[in-house]
Amino acid sequence: MSDRPNATRNSMIAAALILVIIGLALYFMPQMMLGIARQSTPLAAIFVFVPFVAFFLVLWMRAKFKK
Repeated sequence: MSDRPNATRNSMIAAALILVIIGLALYFMPQMMLGIARQSTPLAAIFVFVPFVAFFLVLWMRAKFKK
């Protein structure tokens, strides 16, 4: 357990915010992807790829800077 009680609380708040933002992005992604795919299929694939990579980058950076 952490020596600081605020550290656990702040971690929980950060995790909740990350999950809410990613959840909203994933909820609306199919509609946005179909709209983009009408213009360009490769652009739609990039549009889907970037948020998934960003999700893992955020978690990786958070773990790295937490040490």
